[in-house]
Amino acid sequence: MKYRIQTTLYHLTILLESVIGVFLVLGVVFAILGLARSLNFVQLLSMPDHITEYLSMVATIVLSIEFIKMLCTHSLDSVVEVLSMAIAREIIAHETTAAQNLLGVISIAILFIVRKYCFIPHLDKTEHSSSRSLMQDTLHGLLHRVPKAEPEQTEQAVK
Repeated sequence: MKYRIQTTLYHLTILLESVIGVFLVLGVVFAILGLARSLNFVQLLSMPDHITEYLSMVATIVLSIEFIKMLCTHSLDSVVEVLSMAIAREIIAHETTAAQNLLGVISIAILFIVRKYCFIPHLDKTEHSSSRSLMQDTLHGLLHRVPKAEPEQTEQAVK
């Protein structure tokens, strides 16, 4: 019973992540359309400060795309990528002091060191290495769940 509740909750969380991912994709699409609409070359040429705003919007969209990939893959490698993108966005898109830039560069260096020397790829593999998607696995798990017999019932059936 406990196992059944845990697997049901696990499958529901994957479904909720997928729904959030769909909303994020829609948000990214609308953000890209808004970004294209807000591009004003005359304004960028006359006031260079607008390039910082534009760069910040682009970095946010790219970070959102990386976050969507992280939701889909559930790998440690994608988490490191999202963190490095978030730190790089803060360094590039915002006015920061030299000390803040140094801390950001050190943080990215630490992430790359962790990725290079502490990351073990075969531990990050999922249980199912088939070509099915998370959504298919989740729907299959929820719809075609076969109740497992309790150990007491199987012992009684053997007697």
